[in-house]
Amino acid sequence: MVEYKVLDCKNANEAETIMNNLAKTGWKVISVIPWAAMTSRIIVTLEKNVG
Repeated sequence: MVEYKVLDCKNANEAETIMNNLAKTGWKVISVIPWAAMTSRIIVTLEKNVG
């Protein structure tokens, strides 16, 4: 079974810090999307095998 997590980060530094911390607990980045609608954001999708 796979679990997914979606992050909404304010900037690249925040995204990098969170991704590195989650990688230590088994999360793997599967998608990074820059988003610039009203404000600049980075949407990161991660997955982790569970069970």
